[in-house]
Amino acid sequence: DSIDPLAASNNLVAEYAKYHFQYDSQQRAILERVDGASRTFSFEYTTSSHSNAYNHWKTRTVETRPDGSRWIVYTNYIGQVLLKELASGSDSWIEYYRFDAEGREILHAEPSAVTGYNDSAANLNVALRTSDGLIHVTDYYTTTGSGAAKGYKQFDKLKRGSGGTEIKLREYQYSSHTAGGITVYPLSKQIE
Repeated sequence: DSIDPLAASNNLVAEYAKYHFQYDSQQRAILERVDGASRTFSFEYTTSSHSNAYNHWKTRTVETRPDGSRWIVYTNYIGQVLLKELASGSDSWIEYYRFDAEGREILHAEPSAVTGYNDSAANLNVALRTSDGLIHVTDYYTTTGSGAAKGYKQFDKLKRGSGGTEIKLREYQYSSHTAGGITVYPLSKQIE
């Protein structure tokens, strides 16, 4: 028997489809089936009532994977990732991101530095190891001139734990070009 895909039901076609999605009323994927439904992913969404701020979570997305593990992702009101956790059984790996008042990433803590969090708090009350774990720190220029460009990345740094000493990994310097009354600041030097 052959199947006419134009006349077949959605459920029948889904059994053969490379990708099949189901959506909720807000057009968010709630189910993904891959390779003829041999692998199924489900998605749940929670919206918080926390105020709109760069370091407050607004949406929690939970992706349940075919093996039962879960990706839990918290984003702020403009969609920047604040925290993502891979949970499998009793194991979990958590990455955390912090932003400044301009919405620029200033800290990224790797799973080796994060011990936990509390999603009842707007800022997730993330707990970082004091003297262990890899933390990336980013500094931005506050003035313009002599290689500086206000608001542009100045340093990439690393530190061990939240109490560790910051070590400069990379420095950025910029030149300026003005045309038609608009000034741009292309990267002129990267010092490693």
